[in-house]
Amino acid sequence: MPATFDRLLANHCGATLVGVKAACLVSCRRLFSEEVEASVRAYNAALNPSGLLFRVYRNGAGGCLLFVYRPALLWRRLRGDGAAPILAGAGYPVNLGLKGCLDRLGERLAAGEEFPHEIGLFLDYPPDDVAGYLLHGGRDCKACGYWKVYSDVERAHRLFRLYDACREALCARLDEGISLLELPFPRRCPVLS
Repeated sequence: MPATFDRLLANHCGATLVGVKAACLVSCRRLFSEEVEASVRAYNAALNPSGLLFRVYRNGAGGCLLFVYRPALLWRRLRGDGAAPILAGAGYPVNLGLKGCLDRLGERLAAGEEFPHEIGLFLDYPPDDVAGYLLHGGRDCKACGYWKVYSDVERAHRLFRLYDACREALCARLDEGISLLELPFPRRCPVLS
């Protein structure tokens, strides 16, 4: 795989790759997106046994959005008491399982309208923060990092530091000349399982 794809994943998906976050989403520029489909097939073949899946969503700008996720962990988060009501209220078929919700997300992303703010739930943001964002329209947050924080600031800062550490560790391995496909990613999430 091209080193640029590995670097993109390490920088934006490190916490999901190492198993401490359920999912991430990466915007791939139009020129770069040509490489994405082939890379996604190869990464799925190599990393699905580790519990990682890669899915490409199209967006209206001619590029694509790469969704990297751990299905078991993501579904546990989405069907939780905090997330499920928000998703149901936004028209997601929670009763149809993860695939139904991901397909609906794809429809919302492809529509090209306003970016669906409930996507924060798919990106493993705390449901209280997603609800706060929806309620306040993105204003008046208590802190800002990987997401806008409306609830537990200390927990959010701990997670931000953890996500940074994951990114830095993977980038260090890449700097040593090791491909992401050579790393033994855990099947289960070691920190949050």
